[in-house]
Formats: sequence, structure tokens, C-alpha cells
Amino acid sequence: MSFGARLPENITAEFVRDEVAAGRAIIPANINHPESEPMIIGRNFLVKLTPISATRGHLFHRRRSGKAGMVHALGSGYGDGSLHRSLYSRNPRVDFA
Repeated sequence: MSFGARLPENITAEFVRDEVAAGRAIIPANINHPESEPMIIGRNFLVKLTPISATRGHLFHRRRSGKAGMVHALGSGYGDGSLHRSLYSRNPRVDFA
């Protein structure tokens, strides 16, 4: 399976390990979601977090429009967590803190 474009030559396995070890990058993953796409978020990488309001419409729109590499909704919000569960169930790149 192939994801995205070719990696730039300067993005090597050693470079990724060094950035993660230095705290300048993270690799979000959840073993319970095998459909997750490989990615890395950090200062020296192309994926960024886009702060947006955490309404159902905004989260779906930003994720589907490709304007956010990952959506990160801060806080628990919506009491029972149904919004978080419904968004994350088939959208593995939606992250909640």
C-alpha cells in the first residue's frame, strides 16, 4: 500500500528518529485503528495542526476539504463524547486531547 508522495531525500529513518527523540516531532498512531495512514507531525515535516472550532460541521468540512492534515479538538466537549466517537470511528486522522 502506498501513501502520499515520495519522501524528500533528507527525510530518512534516522532523521525521523532524531526528531522524535528530541521532542520536535510526533507520530500519532492507535493500534486499534488499522486504517490509519502513516504520518509524522513536526517542525521539519509537512503535516501541521490546524486550530478550528470544534463543531461537527467544521471538523468534517476541514478534514474532508483537505485543509487540515489532522484535526485536533481540544477538550472533551459535548458531554457524552458522542461527537468524538462518531468522528474518530472512520476518520483516523481526527485526534482528540
